Amino acid sequence: MTDPGKDDDRSLLDHHWPFAVSILAITVLCFVYFSVYSKKPTAWQSLSLAIIPAVAASLLIASALYVLLNRDFRAIRSTQPQSDLRQQIKAEIETLTSIIQRLSDNSGVLKRRAAIPTLPSMFDGADTISIAAVSALGLVNHHRGLLEEQLRFGKKLRVILLDADRKDALDAWDRLSNPPMNTPESDIRSSIHMLRSLAGLRNYPGTCDVRLLDTSFPYSLIICNKPSISEIQVELHAYRRAPEDRPNILLTNIADPHWFRFFTEQFEQAWANAKPSR
Repeated sequence: MTDPGKDDDRSLLDHHWPFAVSILAITVLCFVYFSVYSKKPTAWQSLSLAIIPAVAASLLIASALYVLLNRDFRAIRSTQPQSDLRQQIKAEIETLTSIIQRLSDNSGVLKRRAAIPTLPSMFDGADTISIAAVSALGLVNHHRGLLEEQLRFGKKLRVILLDADRKDALDAWDRLSNPPMNTPESDIRSSIHMLRSLAGLRNYPGTCDVRLLDTSFPYSLIICNKPSISEIQVELHAYRRAPEDRPNILLTNIADPHWFRFFTEQFEQAWANAKPSR
């Protein structure tokens, strides 16, 4: 990449070619002017004597303005931090990528869980990860190492689970999901135990907070807040169907700003009303 600071080292013709061309044009015009002036001018020559100096002066002024404006532009470009420029370009690329993804793989429409991006790819680049589920036992069991890695990276984990002490909520969930989920209370308590062990890892800069809600969401949520493009995985709860059969939808704050904000606000409202896990 060419360094803008080296522009001053370039030759006049390389750097300010309009100015050089104008000087050449003025020289030619002056030669014609003095050639005509040395003779007795005709009518059209008299007109040329009036026009040629005006054209030469206009070319000179236009070239001078070009040089000044071009120099100011180069000065501004050379003082702009390259890191800011790179960040701006990266943000634009990510925005276009999200739009292309939306058009190419039907992002924003219902899919099976297997078609949703993997958790490592969703967690990558996130500074806050928010999860809402009934028990989240499958996630915690299969991805405990990944969750611990997020804490090691200094990320913030927030998890909302169904309160296992609320029998009315457990009965409602049991009627919806049983079969195949026949031990919701046991699953919730197992998840709480494992998440508490993660929260107790004090040697990591990240944090893990768990709260319990007195009612179940009609969906599970995984929200990954990132500096550029944030993502939400929404899994709709189904009547007596296995988790892998539930419909899922992936939303981003760029391609789906309305629904991204809707589900984010849903989580925040539930988080505010949930009680801390003890």
